[in-house]
Amino acid sequence: MQAFLRLAAQRGVDSTPTRLVAREAGVSELTLFRLFGDKATLIRESLRHAAPTEQLSQYETSVDATTPESAASGLLRCLTYLRDQLRQRQTLLRFAISEIRQHPELRDDLRQAPMEAGALVERALREAVPRLRPGIDTRAALYGLEGLLLLTVLWTSEGFVELSEAEWDALLEGAVRNLIA
Repeated sequence: MQAFLRLAAQRGVDSTPTRLVAREAGVSELTLFRLFGDKATLIRESLRHAAPTEQLSQYETSVDATTPESAASGLLRCLTYLRDQLRQRQTLLRFAISEIRQHPELRDDLRQAPMEAGALVERALREAVPRLRPGIDTRAALYGLEGLLLLTVLWTSEGFVELSEAEWDALLEGAVRNLIA
């Protein structure tokens, strides 16, 4: 499954034959078909295996809004967690972005993890509401934070932007601070 995602992210689904996946994985093509039956099942199982959907849905946001500092710390913890999840799955992210147009049949499979990530940020923002600046549009904040995460992970992985861990943390902290009263 990892071999398939790695190759498909580089070459595209249609240009990734099962023969090549088997070779990359160090198994025979027959073994691949015994395990998955067909290429469509290999694709779907690879996505399910690689996507952190369950981890994201079970993540406890636990944003303590008793003080501005604790609310900011809780939001930052959630964003850092999501950033790290995305960084660990850069191949999956590239695959999803490149293949969603060519393969609309994969849309539901590709949407699950981003939807859970959005729900996680939304839960964290809801818990932080008592400490958000007055008049903050939480939906705009949600999309802004998700966009910041997505772009920084993509751009750093592609070498468009260089961010040290400390710079990245400071960037996320600044985005959170802008939301807290």
